[in-house]
Amino acid sequence: MTLTRPKEDSLIHSLLIALNDVINNEDVPELVFDLLCNTVINAKEPEEDKYQDAKDIYNIGINQPRGKAGCMLVDLAYNKKYKEDIFQTIEKDCRISISDTRAAILLDLAKLNC
Repeated sequence: MTLTRPKEDSLIHSLLIALNDVINNEDVPELVFDLLCNTVINAKEPEEDKYQDAKDIYNIGINQPRGKAGCMLVDLAYNKKYKEDIFQTIEKDCRISISDTRAAILLDLAKLNC
């Protein structure tokens, strides 16, 4: 599934926000986990990095479906069931995403080392 229209992007981002409580649950359903991975890998991003000079790159990144899903995956990194798949998905995303998304996800990953 490739999300290509702005309306779909807005809907998927709203769905991700609604799933925040599910992510904070210890037993995350596999369907939710698959949605996050699929969004990180397949959600369409803007063709150009129009916010390249923006100062708050983190907020720009998490306000896009791909960035929001990636940050939600990082929040699940302590879940042993999904840990390996999370890092594989994020690694794939960091190769193909724009800098805003990459920065938001990598910043959240850095918090795991604290």
